[in-house]
Amino acid sequence: MTPSPSALRLPADVERTLSYWLAEPRFAVEREALQALVAAAEAGSTVALAEILDAYSQVLPIGTGGRRGKVGPGPNRLIR
Repeated sequence: MTPSPSALRLPADVERTLSYWLAEPRFAVEREALQALVAAAEAGSTVALAEILDAYSQVLPIGTGGRRGKVGPGPNRLIR
């Protein structure tokens, strides 16, 4: 069964962005890791839920040193 962001009761903007990342073909490489993260959150992992909220709640800002942040899927991450 495919994990569903709606089951997590996320804020609407986070759920919308996460759903987009799960469906968008250009994010196919990240999809498997992202589905595992959503499944872990559905299973009750507060760490996975916190990661989703952090990764999908904002866009990684650009500073004077460029973009610096965690690597992984989500608009608040650097994509490999």
